Amino acid sequence: MKTKVFILLVAVMSLWSCSEDDPPPLLMRAANFEFFFDATSTSAVQNPDGSYTITGEGPRGSISWTMSDIAVGEYNIKGEEFIGIYTNELGVRYTTVPQGGLMIVYVDNSGGTISGSFRMRVYNGPREINFFRAEFQNISVGAPDPVDDETGD
Repeated sequence: MKTKVFILLVAVMSLWSCSEDDPPPLLMRAANFEFFFDATSTSAVQNPDGSYTITGEGPRGSISWTMSDIAVGEYNIKGEEFIGIYTNELGVRYTTVPQGGLMIVYVDNSGGTISGSFRMRVYNGPREINFFRAEFQNISVGAPDPVDDETGD
């Protein structure tokens, strides 16, 4: 009898945990002091010069950056050659050039996808936006991911 009650309890808990309130799968998420950025589509493409551009787009705009390689490791990217960009939902563009900074904390490259975490400080004139904690998961390398249908976009 105890076994049947336990199995029933596990079954009910399993069904309950699969509710419509579950968040969509993480594609790219970034925390700022004033707002959160959630991407509904992502891409990682190789550029003609061999570098890679990683992009996430969502209701709050887009975040992208270019890096020389997507091999596993830690990267500190600064300077004119590699640029981090945040464009808000109104089309206002913030970049790491000339005074900003982009720090890719970690990149994991496995199975044709990349995952990792990053921090980015971008500027539009004197205005600054600092994404102090951000991550991306399972971004397909070579082609954009489809739009996430769970968000209703």
